[in-house]
Amino acid sequence: MGEIQILPETIANQIAAGEVVERPASIVKELAENAVDAGATRIDIEIENGGLERITVSDNGRGMSPADAELAFARHATSKLRTADDLFCITSLGFRGEALPSIASVAQVELVTRQPSSDAAYKVVVRGGQHLDSTPWGAPPGTRVTVTDLFYNTPARQKFLSSPRAEAGRVRDLVTKLALTAPSIAFRLTQDGRIVLETPGDAKLKDAILALYGNEVAQQMIAVEQQTAKVTIQGLISRPDLTRNNRRDQVFVINGRLVQCRSLAAVLQEAYRSLLPSGRHPLAFLQLNLPPNLVDVNVHPAKIEVRLSEERQIAAIVLRTLRETLASAGQVDAAATTEWRPSAIPSPFQLAPERQMARPQLVSELAAEPMATEKPHVPISFYRPKTDVRPISFSRPEVRAETEVEIVADSVGTNAIPYRVLGQVLQSYIVVEREGALLLVDQHAAHERVIYEQLTQQDSERVVTPLLMPYTLEVGAREAGVLESAQAELLALGFEVEHFGGFTWALRSIPQVYRGRLLPEEFFDLLADLAEGWHGLKPDAQRERVLIRLACTGAIKAGQKLHTAEMIELLDQLWHTQLPFTCPHGRPTALQFNADQLYRLFHP
Repeated sequence: MGEIQILPETIANQIAAGEVVERPASIVKELAENAVDAGATRIDIEIENGGLERITVSDNGRGMSPADAELAFARHATSKLRTADDLFCITSLGFRGEALPSIASVAQVELVTRQPSSDAAYKVVVRGGQHLDSTPWGAPPGTRVTVTDLFYNTPARQKFLSSPRAEAGRVRDLVTKLALTAPSIAFRLTQDGRIVLETPGDAKLKDAILALYGNEVAQQMIAVEQQTAKVTIQGLISRPDLTRNNRRDQVFVINGRLVQCRSLAAVLQEAYRSLLPSGRHPLAFLQLNLPPNLVDVNVHPAKIEVRLSEERQIAAIVLRTLRETLASAGQVDAAATTEWRPSAIPSPFQLAPERQMARPQLVSELAAEPMATEKPHVPISFYRPKTDVRPISFSRPEVRAETEVEIVADSVGTNAIPYRVLGQVLQSYIVVEREGALLLVDQHAAHERVIYEQLTQQDSERVVTPLLMPYTLEVGAREAGVLESAQAELLALGFEVEHFGGFTWALRSIPQVYRGRLLPEEFFDLLADLAEGWHGLKPDAQRERVLIRLACTGAIKAGQKLHTAEMIELLDQLWHTQLPFTCPHGRPTALQFNADQLYRLFHP
């Protein structure tokens, strides 16, 4: 007998399921997309224990006949394709006939379905790919799929799942995007018996955003609309003063399909070029409709990536549309083409017109007393407006290069190693001569180290500052989920929050180290980090990451021009730190070349 053998069908199905069924969120995606294909106008999703115990997706769509319900569990059985040519004009979300059999191979699946013309529903139960039961049932028209015992027969897969809270967060994030993908469908997500997300299904994208993100975000969105012979573009993008530290709130839909598209993400970022500081990203919900033959959706097992046959031309149209939209909304100079000038984006101390009546802009302005510093002669880290670069504070006037060594010696004491600042390269690196060696100092990394050690010293007593007045936050569905589930972690970090009802939460106290630095978007970024997995860290590790974030946010950026005295000030502070040659992230702050290394570079 040969060594090569055909795998049993059950094992082959489990292997194939690994491409489609990765975690509870992927099951919700497959079942919800089937409901959309069935013409549903309402989709209800229920999860227990993050979907690890139970997932139920119900819809009011067309339903299936008993024969089709049985056949739906057969691999590659589908009603959406007939010939190979159909692959080049796919209009449905599902088409391979893999979802149900893949899910049923690693879990127990109960399918209850009824067509509107039928008097009774029909129930099919499959577990681990084995048919257990089929019987007439009582249920309203539509389909309900219940998944339990996920990965019961593949325990290795269970080990790679996150905590129930993290998995629930992924489901909530996915349902949020699905609801924005199909605003004409009313979505409802129930988590452990409590409704956490619901949309009206009135076909208005802005109403869906209002239901999912709250009024404040909805009011900051700009409508996008364009129609050409090749592509129709619709959606909403945020004004430049509404940003996130990640791209999680960028939703791209092509022909009704939620996709990940790097080219569209790059185009979106290019449209906002010079409007946003480094590391910030706009919110965007864009729907593109293209001829089906220009889109290949069969390039990824989970169908989350697509390939466009005329990608460059489509990207150019989208970029032009986004730029024109921002210009017409007064966010950029309407005459600008490649070089855009930033609009007057509010600083942390100035409210945007839309927000002026809603709340104060800087959370920490509500704190009771100013924070004292132990070393007033060393500039404490500042919170710089995100669109207005502020130089490091310094007291000495700018001096000529030939006197720099003496000035440094005065500022750092007689035991300091003398150095000479030679200049700045690419407005990002400081060139220094020190102890017969040449140093290239990364100004951002160096300032990060300085700020981080100052913050660490200030935070050593873990002081929490009550706010004179509760600071109200209007949050979306995702942030609400984090606030509900991570209150203990937030309290350990020094943030006391309270639910006021609806989308509104109140912030009652903040860590003292945040005083003078906390903007609303900073708090939202913290919630995003907690949702991504910070909740699995110990409190000290969470606090350390908070300080690293503050240091990174407050540090001067690459591309910022520094005067000679400012460079000296920064280097003075850097040499005083405990670990001057690494930033808090572990990256080097400086590269050193001694005389021998420089010689060998020129004389290999």
